[in-house]
Amino acid sequence: MNAMIEEILRQDPNGVVAILCPKKQREYLFNRFKMVAANNTSFSSDELGDRILLVPRTNGRFEFRRLLAMADVILDSWPWGGWTTTLQALAAKTPVITLPGNDARSRFTFGAYKTLGIDVFIAHNVEEFVHIALRAARDKIWRHQAMAKIQATAVEKLFETPETVICWSDFLDRAIRLARFC
Repeated sequence: MNAMIEEILRQDPNGVVAILCPKKQREYLFNRFKMVAANNTSFSSDELGDRILLVPRTNGRFEFRRLLAMADVILDSWPWGGWTTTLQALAAKTPVITLPGNDARSRFTFGAYKTLGIDVFIAHNVEEFVHIALRAARDKIWRHQAMAKIQATAVEKLFETPETVICWSDFLDRAIRLARFC
């Protein structure tokens, strides 16, 4: 993730990356990015530090959604990914750029986009991740057109799908039955 953030900031001299961070981890993350900058010839630690904002966590989902709506683009945390953040970001009409890995934990956003029939925010490698993130941040018309396609089907296919409840119910029934045999 560090390399992606660094390359995005290198290619976009006006770019700023905001990272939600618990108060307890602020110093650790600040020092980590400072160390990355110290080992990099592209940035001075002061320059990089000025362009990476460590934002305190919000006090609820509505405040979080307002924060997401202020961003041009959300970077899906790699290699972990995020499900709740993706749903909140899409509800806030903010695209999430994702680079799916091999593990399930990094494929939730990918799965959401595939369910919606959208692939413009799915990267296949780090270079493409950076390219898509920069395009989404810089090209407002393209970003809004892609988000309009998402908004047109998100409620029906992602947010209010009775099939999801049925699938979860079936899964939990199977899990309970299997647990009884162990």
